[in-house]
Amino acid sequence: MSDKQTYAIKELKIQAKKQLKLSRFEEETNGQIEKKSLKHYLQLVSTIIGFESWQHANGILSKRVDSNQNNDFGAFFHHRSCNALVNEWFSDYREAVKSCYPRDDCYLLPYKKQFVVVRKDYLFAIGLVDKDFVLIDGIKRDWVAGYGSEPWDRLASLIIRRRFE
Repeated sequence: MSDKQTYAIKELKIQAKKQLKLSRFEEETNGQIEKKSLKHYLQLVSTIIGFESWQHANGILSKRVDSNQNNDFGAFFHHRSCNALVNEWFSDYREAVKSCYPRDDCYLLPYKKQFVVVRKDYLFAIGLVDKDFVLIDGIKRDWVAGYGSEPWDRLASLIIRRRFE
C-alpha cells in the first residue's frame, strides 16, 4: 500500500483543522484558553463521522485494512436521518449481494460488520447528491467490493466534507 494520503484522510484532516481553528477562535473570544491539539480534533471528527477513534478512521480511510467482508466500517455510511428509511440489513455479505443485484435501484453499503441494501434516498441522507452518482457507478453500487478504489475514496471524502457543511 502506498504512503500517499487518500482523499478521505485529507478531508478528515481538513475538517479537524477547521474545528481546531474554530475552537481557538471561540476560546479567544470568550477569554478561555484551553490548549487542545490537532490530535484531539482528529479523534473528535472521527467519532462524529461514525468511527470509534482516529486510529479506526485512519485504518479504514487510508485503505490499510484488507479488502474483505469482515472489516468494521463503523457507522461512517450511516446518518441518523437514515433511521426513518426502510432498508434491508444482512450479517452475510453474500446474502446482501443476492438481495441487491437482481435489481438496479439499490446500493450495498457496509455498516460496522454488517451490510445494508438501500435506495437512493439513503445516499442522499448521508450527504451525496445527484452529481455524485457518476462515482457510485465506478464502484458498481457495491461499497464493499469497491472499497479502496479511487471512486470509493472520493465518495468517502465528499461524505466527510458534507457532514460538516
